[in-house]
Amino acid sequence: MNTKMQTKKAKRGFTITELVIVIAVIAILAAVLIPTFSNVIKRANESAAMQEAKSEYDNFRPETILTDEANVGDDYLFVYKDGEDYFVVIDGVFYTDPATVTATTEGTPFTYDIDGTTKNYKVGKQVGVENGVLTDYDIQNDNIDIYAITVA
Repeated sequence: MNTKMQTKKAKRGFTITELVIVIAVIAILAAVLIPTFSNVIKRANESAAMQEAKSEYDNFRPETILTDEANVGDDYLFVYKDGEDYFVVIDGVFYTDPATVTATTEGTPFTYDIDGTTKNYKVGKQVGVENGVLTDYDIQNDNIDIYAITVA
């Protein structure tokens, strides 16, 4: 009888091989899922940036229509959080595809694809600052900077 009890006690736990296999499976699942989740988070942040920029544009657009300033046009670059995302407004149309811009200093060139056509632009003066465009405009969202852009 004593031999039967010892046999049962020996079979109660997991073997080291079983534990290693479970850890390996968990590691493989983590390696597959982490990039997927980070991609989802990136897209969510991009969408939030686009929504904030679009909301600021909706507040900004009436100012461009009602102003008497001669240097106000219909083309603008919306910069979200010091360069995390860039969105363009061309001919009064807000484009939701992010732009790739290397810097926002005045005169910096950049390209943007619209309907399969690449167009060249230059960053212009900043909106709402001294010596800028629409100096009286108060940007509602602290995460957004707006720049006039011109065709290069």
